[in-house]
Amino acid sequence: ALKQGHMSQFKTLIQTSNQVPLSPGMRRVLRTFKKYESYIENTLHYPTLTNGPLEGINNSIKVLKRMAFGYKNFAHFRDRILLMTRLYKPEQKKTV
Repeated sequence: ALKQGHMSQFKTLIQTSNQVPLSPGMRRVLRTFKKYESYIENTLHYPTLTNGPLEGINNSIKVLKRMAFGYKNFAHFRDRILLMTRLYKPEQKKTV
């Protein structure tokens, strides 16, 4: 049901799972599915939204932090992060 994107079928399967004998581990998984049902529904409704780009930015900041521990000024370190992640672009000088 999740692979096909059918939320109503997914909800039905979770509700009917109480009638079937399952292992304790599988019961725990089903409780987790019930707990996060609204988030799962959002994921099925918006399949293209992910946190991948944000994780990439976090990773590049960690790499910079490991390589450049010698910054004397935090403002320089912050500016380097903004430039590296393209969150800030300096203004172009206008030639007249």
